[in-house]
Amino acid sequence: MAPLIAAITRRAKALLLLSAAGASLPLFADQQHRLPSTLAWVLDLAAHWQWVYLTIGAICATWLLMFRAYGWALPCMAVLAGGWISASPEPHAIASPVSQPLTVVTANLHAENRDVSALRRWVESLDADIVIVQEVTPSTMKQLEQWEHFPHRLIQARTDPFGLAVLSRHAITESEARAPADQTLHYRALVRWGERRVALGAVHPMPPVSAEYHALRDALFESEARWVAATGLPAVLAGDFNATPWSSAMRPFRAHGLRRATDLTPTWPAHFPLIPIDQIVVTPHWRVLAAGVGPQFGSDHRPAYTVLAPAAP
Repeated sequence: MAPLIAAITRRAKALLLLSAAGASLPLFADQQHRLPSTLAWVLDLAAHWQWVYLTIGAICATWLLMFRAYGWALPCMAVLAGGWISASPEPHAIASPVSQPLTVVTANLHAENRDVSALRRWVESLDADIVIVQEVTPSTMKQLEQWEHFPHRLIQARTDPFGLAVLSRHAITESEARAPADQTLHYRALVRWGERRVALGAVHPMPPVSAEYHALRDALFESEARWVAATGLPAVLAGDFNATPWSSAMRPFRAHGLRRATDLTPTWPAHFPLIPIDQIVVTPHWRVLAAGVGPQFGSDHRPAYTVLAPAAP
C-alpha cells in the first residue's frame, strides 16, 4: 500500500503544480500585451481554464493535506485562489430604487440550430428587456422576427457563424451595424429605457484559434470599450466574447471602467460547460441585482443573463 500511496502523492504534486501554474496566468494578464504575439496568444488560451485548474488542484491538495504535505498544498492553494479572484470584477455600487430593472440576455444560437423555441420560452420566463443573439441564420431570423415581446429589432442573418441580432422591448433610437474588413459584424445602438438613454453594444469576435484572431478580438474589445466610454451614458456590452473573465482580452474593459455583470458559471460547451465565454459587461452606472446561466436549448452554448438597476448617485 505504501508504494501506491507514494506514487499517487507524486502525481498529485505534479498535477497541483501544473494547476497552480495555469491559475497564476490571469495574475499577469495586464502584461501579456507586451509579449510576442504568439506567446501572448498561447498564454491567454491557457488562462481560460480556471474551473479545470481549481477542480484538479482542489482534489490534489486535499490528497496532500491528508498526508500532511503542507509545504506543497498550502502555497499552491493560495495561487489557485489568487487566479480565481483575479477574474474581471463585478460592479460595486448601491442600487437606486427602480420599479422595473433591466434584464439583458446574451445567447449564441449555433449556426446549425434550426429551432429556437426553447430559448424563447426561457427568455420570456425571465421577462427579459434586451436579448443579444449570435450566429443568426436565415432560418432562425424568421423565428426571431416572430418574438412579439421584442418589437424593436436589429437583425442581420448570415450563412456563416457571424449573424447577429439585437431584440429589445424598448425603442432603439439610434443604431449602427459595423463590419470593418478585418472584424466581425457588431452593433452599436442607443436604447430608450424609460427616461434614460442606454448605450448598447453587441459583439461576437472571431474565436482566438490563432495569434492573428487573438489580436483581432482584443482590438475589437478596445474599440468598443472606447466607444462606450465616449458616450458617457449607462452602457451594456454583451455577446459571445470568445474569452473568459480571466482572459487578457478583458483588459480594455477594465481600462475604460467597464465591469463584468455576468457570473463565473461556465456556458460552453453546453452539455458539459467548462468555461464562461458568454458575457455581459457594464459601466459603473449599474448595479447587478442577479446574474446566471440558462438551460440547454439546442446550441453548443448556454445563454447568460444579468438583471441591472441604476447605481445610486
